[in-house]
Amino acid sequence: METTAEALVSAYLAANLNFKDIPLKRFLDDCEKKILLDCLHETGGRQKNAAAMLGIQPTSLCEKMRKHGIQGRRVKWTEKLRVLPPQE
Repeated sequence: METTAEALVSAYLAANLNFKDIPLKRFLDDCEKKILLDCLHETGGRQKNAAAMLGIQPTSLCEKMRKHGIQGRRVKWTEKLRVLPPQE
């Protein structure tokens, strides 16, 4: 787990080189969204399996998907996950 944390710190610092001032919250939200999309892709869009892979409850996954504008429902392997603009 430490190597993952160290890699995230390095990625954040690299992203902020040249004083780009990327807020930490936005950086972490982008990482979380990428992880969710990758897990959903790996499970063929099956939210229950993706939640188990992440070690969270399916309801928590649904909340995170809604937060990041990721549409629910099963997705076939041939289809792509649709990402909606974030709701404020």
